[in-house]
Amino acid sequence: MASFDKEFRLVVLGAQGVGKSSIIECFCTNYDEDGKGNTVLHLDDEKIRISVQESEKWESSYFTKFDGVVVIYSTDSFDTFEYCIDLIKSIRTEDYIPIVVIENKIDLLDHTEIEKRQVEAFLGELHLRLYRSSAAKDFNIMHPFAYVLEKLTRSKDENWNTTKKSPVERIRLPSREGWGDEPKASKKEKCSVM
Repeated sequence: MASFDKEFRLVVLGAQGVGKSSIIECFCTNYDEDGKGNTVLHLDDEKIRISVQESEKWESSYFTKFDGVVVIYSTDSFDTFEYCIDLIKSIRTEDYIPIVVIENKIDLLDHTEIEKRQVEAFLGELHLRLYRSSAAKDFNIMHPFAYVLEKLTRSKDENWNTTKKSPVERIRLPSREGWGDEPKASKKEKCSVM
C-alpha cells in the first residue's frame, strides 16, 4: 500500500449540468462513475494524495468529511451562478473551510448569461478566488485545485507546529499588539526592514 506525506479530501459542489464530473475527470488520475476520484501530486518533496468527490448540495457533515470545497457554476447559466451563491452562503454560516470558485464552460462565452463585474463584485466581498475553466477544452483545471492545496498545506503545516510544539514554535516573534504606541517616523526619515 502506498504511503503519503499528506492526504486531503475535497468536495466539488454545483448545480446539475455545470461540469462537476468533467472537472474531476480532468483533474484526477483515477476517476469512477460515482463522481469520486483521486490523484497524487508531488509538492516540495512531499507526496500528497488528493481525494475528490462531487455533490450537488452542501451538508453540515462535510466539515468533518472534507478539507476543502470547490464550487462550480456554468458560464451559460445564470441560475447555476445563483445556486453557487446559495451554496457559498450555506458553507460560510459554519466553521472555516477553504473555498475556491470555478466558472466552467468558458469556451461558451458567446452564450454567457452572467456579467463578469457582478461575479467579481460578489466574490470580492467574500474574499473568494475565482478561476475560469473549460473542462471540455481541459483548460485551467489544475490552478483552482492547486490554490486549495496551497491553502491546505499551509494550514496543515501551521497546525502541525502548534500541536507538536516544534522548535519553530518556541522562536516565533511576538504579536503586533502594542505597536500602535510607538512613535511614527516622519516623512523625512528612512525605514528599513531587517
